[in-house]
Amino acid sequence: MRQTVLILAAAALCAGAALPQAMPCAAPPFMANSINPNLMISLDNSGSMGGAAYTKRSWRPNSSSPYGDTLWQPASGHPRYYGYFNSDSSYNYASSKFTAAAGGTWPGWLLNWATMSRTDVLRKVLIGGKYSSNILGAECATTWSKYYIKTSTANYNRFNISASGGATQLTVTKTGTPPINATLSSAKVAIEAPTPFRGVLHQLSDKDFDGTWDDNAPRFGLWCYNNNEGGHVESYINDPTLTDLVNAIQNISPDGWTPLAENHFELLHYFAQSGRHYFNSDFTPQVGGVHDPFYDKVRTVMLPCIKTFVLLLTDGEPTEDKNIPGYSGAGSCTHIAGTSALSTYYN
Repeated sequence: MRQTVLILAAAALCAGAALPQAMPCAAPPFMANSINPNLMISLDNSGSMGGAAYTKRSWRPNSSSPYGDTLWQPASGHPRYYGYFNSDSSYNYASSKFTAAAGGTWPGWLLNWATMSRTDVLRKVLIGGKYSSNILGAECATTWSKYYIKTSTANYNRFNISASGGATQLTVTKTGTPPINATLSSAKVAIEAPTPFRGVLHQLSDKDFDGTWDDNAPRFGLWCYNNNEGGHVESYINDPTLTDLVNAIQNISPDGWTPLAENHFELLHYFAQSGRHYFNSDFTPQVGGVHDPFYDKVRTVMLPCIKTFVLLLTDGEPTEDKNIPGYSGAGSCTHIAGTSALSTYYN
């Protein structure tokens, strides 16, 4: 019996010797590859996001300012513009909403070009748009005019956009023999949509269409700019339900400045849980608690390491980016260890 045991033990050792050696890990082996990454959406909520999504400066008719947003009627086919309207459909307007209709008066691609704000496009990409009670509602934060011209600058439709109570309003006039022989007066840009659209957020994290996070979904959070200094948390990492996050993105309106560097600087404080740099309301530090980005609510433990990403969604360069630690003029930034002449730019 003893000889048999020794032979079996020797065989086991030989079998183990043939296995490849694995690198030691700092975390328990059972946790390897089982933690979903952190993904903080840094969403630009500045005023410029309420401006026109599609702009092209060219000559415009009958105006003291000779250049503006113009589009010539295509000889055939049509361009494509992304937005709440289907570019391949046409629409009629009645009962305070646009409804798709074969042979409708207003081409969808043209309405996207004329009415969509940058915030509208961002919402459409992320969550399918601002949706409520079978209606997609457009939102802008400023006014603009666009011209749709037919063959001659004497024949055109003028599209005037304005903001009213958090919604976009459209007025269309006609001059000469315009491309579209119709007008609109203070029409609310609301589109009938019987079925809600799914954005990238749903496609990435709700593949089974049940309205909740998939097991392998990233640990999402939402962050926005303050008016003119830094940024703040809207939803803590791994805190919101899918519905909560969609609602938060729907309800953030464009307003204020774009303190891009300050915003990212405060984000680093959040991930480090090292206290707030700009305002106490930016976030609540909670080292080892449920609002710590490295806390696992499922296992109720702190995690040694999580892949962490910031998805920055913005329309352009920073504004009011002035309160940066260690900054004393162009070409100087002493707050970051190991730097003595790091160029810093703001406007």
